Amino acid sequence: MINYQEEIKHFKPSLDVDNIEEAIAGMNLTDMNDLMMQLVRNAAEANPIPPAQRRAAEDEDAAFDKRANES
Repeated sequence: MINYQEEIKHFKPSLDVDNIEEAIAGMNLTDMNDLMMQLVRNAAEANPIPPAQRRAAEDEDAAFDKRANES
């Protein structure tokens, strides 16, 4: 059987955990949302939508919304 009191006496906290926690908290980490937003921005800059095509897409969206609201 495990003697928990004896085990606690031998316990030594790891100093690395505190150091790692501070290092991670101080970092500016990029998450998936940041990556996806950057990809979308890069794609938009590389292939801008012409104004006429943008208006046509907006008109399609408006027509879809109108049909959806009528049902």
